[in-house]
Amino acid sequence: AHYADREQPYFAGTDARRAADLQAMIDDPGVKAVVSYQGGYGSVRLLPLLDLTPLREQPKWIVGFSDVTMLHMALGRLGVESLHATMPGKFRFGRDETPEATVSDEALRSALLGLRQGRGAKRTKIKVPHR
Repeated sequence: AHYADREQPYFAGTDARRAADLQAMIDDPGVKAVVSYQGGYGSVRLLPLLDLTPLREQPKWIVGFSDVTMLHMALGRLGVESLHATMPGKFRFGRDETPEATVSDEALRSALLGLRQGRGAKRTKIKVPHR
């Protein structure tokens, strides 16, 4: 479940609700990645409310940048890998998408799907945290 509390001008809900939403995704073995759509402002406020230790036994990709970096740092201290990467809210499609953005978007998709890409390189499976 995702919360959209319109009374919160900058967040998708209260800190407690957002932390509970993220914790549910961390704890759910069916979730293989948590990708921040855009932003992450205020994510540092969630850290004291989260138990990240389940990710040691059942790792999954945590993806984002900017304020999500604080979450990456906490995960790094636990020895859990994450992706400091572009977010879907930054994807541009059609005429608005630049060649550089296409490369970035495809690199994220490849990382999430466990594929290695390169110029002229044959796609090969790489280690992903949930396997």
